[in-house]
Amino acid sequence: RCTRACNYNCLHCSFGSSPAAINEIDTKGGMRIVDELYEMGTKWFGLSGGEPLLRKDIFEIIGHAKSLGMNVSLITNGYYVKGDILDNLIRNEVMTAVSLDGREESHDFIRGKGAYAIAIKAMDNLSKGGIFDCIVTTLSRNNCSEVDYIAELGHKYDAPRVVYHNYIPVGRAQEHLDMAPTPQQYEIVFNRIYDLMQEYKGKLSINVYSPFFARIAKERGMPDFEQWFNNVFLGQCFIGG
Repeated sequence: RCTRACNYNCLHCSFGSSPAAINEIDTKGGMRIVDELYEMGTKWFGLSGGEPLLRKDIFEIIGHAKSLGMNVSLITNGYYVKGDILDNLIRNEVMTAVSLDGREESHDFIRGKGAYAIAIKAMDNLSKGGIFDCIVTTLSRNNCSEVDYIAELGHKYDAPRVVYHNYIPVGRAQEHLDMAPTPQQYEIVFNRIYDLMQEYKGKLSINVYSPFFARIAKERGMPDFEQWFNNVFLGQCFIGG
């Protein structure tokens, strides 16, 4: 999470701020983090925010990671994925994920009018550049019925994976608790996502960043559950680990 700065003010955001928070880590500090991760044997260096592409030194830090032989990934809202920034992402082979929260009405309700069109254009550009990595979706009461659409878009734009997040009541999201899905909605949507995992098997990897999805997977008979839980599932809770 390299910056809190963001050009959007998404209703469900747990971290971003506008203007940027003071005392964010500087370029030297960012380089040091890369070095420490490299010394630990880390293969991937991931960047998120806020909006990481707002950092003026982002490609300096990315270049340092690449010079050490690390792979780099980045999550963006898509707004800056054009021109020189797009060219630099492609040149540095930065596997880039785009946040998309459903169809146009749902996405723009959360992020602002026109955000959906911008995200779709970014996905198209990244796909053509061979670096589109993932669609990241945060579930809310408004978009639980649109998880199929997200998977369809991921497949359409040749993303290797789609990841669904549960609604986390932190930061700005705490001010919009009425957007959190009900327990009944979670039950329905997580069962539907499990179905999608089977339907897209071999075509699109689908994962869930929510601890309580594991219960659904176990109840539904996830093949080789222990292997999946320990090596594939993104939603493990690390607080006590």
